[in-house]
Amino acid sequence: MPSDDETEVYKSSAGTGKLNLKGINFKKKKKKSKKSKKRELGRSIEIAAHERSEASDRRAAESSEEEEHVDPTEFMTEAQKRYHKQMTERASDQARQATSETHRHKVEKFNHLLSTLTEHNDIPRVSAAGNG
Repeated sequence: MPSDDETEVYKSSAGTGKLNLKGINFKKKKKKSKKSKKRELGRSIEIAAHERSEASDRRAAESSEEEEHVDPTEFMTEAQKRYHKQMTERASDQARQATSETHRHKVEKFNHLLSTLTEHNDIPRVSAAGNG
């Protein structure tokens, strides 16, 4: 059977209209006045301006750190260095090859390829001009 202390807790919360946790008294927050809202707004503006200035200071510090850039291959193994070198060479070769041929040259090359194929592999006509 519950002790007298426990029943007092239940009795104190019984007629309030809402459920309460045992032994915990929740206090309502006070409504803020318009003056305090204006003060908080002014403080938040000051804080935001201060953060922006700190951010610009950080960016300036980072830019000076970028000047002291460390070589990324310094921490790589030999195999990673070879792989990195091979990939950069392959990328430069692909870029060089892509820029070497013009569109006109590519079309002429494709047409030559089609002309050397047999008729079995020929591309059929799509236009309706000759079907009339």
